[in-house]
Amino acid sequence: MKKNKWLKPLIVIVVIAAILIGAYAGLMSYLSSRSVSVSMSDITATVFALKDYLIVLGVVLVIAIVVAIVAFKFRQPLAGLIRGEALVAALLAVLIVVNVICFGPEYSLLNNLLGDTYLLNDETISASEELVEDIADEGIVLLKNDDNALPLSGVTKLNVFGWSSTNPVYGGTGSGSVDESTCVTLLQGLEEAGFELNTTISDFYTEFLDERPTVGMNGQD
Repeated sequence: MKKNKWLKPLIVIVVIAAILIGAYAGLMSYLSSRSVSVSMSDITATVFALKDYLIVLGVVLVIAIVVAIVAFKFRQPLAGLIRGEALVAALLAVLIVVNVICFGPEYSLLNNLLGDTYLLNDETISASEELVEDIADEGIVLLKNDDNALPLSGVTKLNVFGWSSTNPVYGGTGSGSVDESTCVTLLQGLEEAGFELNTTISDFYTEFLDERPTVGMNGQD
């Protein structure tokens, strides 16, 4: 009889695992069919961002499992009551945490992924391309290279002016954000090209402010 006591919890665990695996497979299949592709790196980043919620959920589930195991030491019907309450508490914890995540930090992401998909027709795409070309034609300004001043020849030493020479802006926020860790700065590029730079100027700008204020989606830090 003691061996049979462990059979029911084992079946429950197997069923829950099967449901989770099936839900994961179904979710990945659904997301792969959407216009916005989702990679494993996206999932990993999302899980890491939600680690606090998942830790709370994990602690509650562990407590519920421990309580359910300890309940075997009690007689019926108390043991069944304790296990039932532990199961209800675990389910409520899952529902609460999932709802907080879905309607909190991941609301915008889920709304974009699960919302209706609308595609632009060829006429709209063509008009957009023409507009972009018109904006580029009217907005881009080229410097006139009088007397073939560029490229520099016979010059090995340079003075580079401007705070942006030490703190350039590589991108913006949202879709304009970039990974700056691999970017080659203006000064590095000039040095690699063989020019000797006036470090007094660059040191002045660095000492003035070595980091540019961070501008995010919710304002400036």
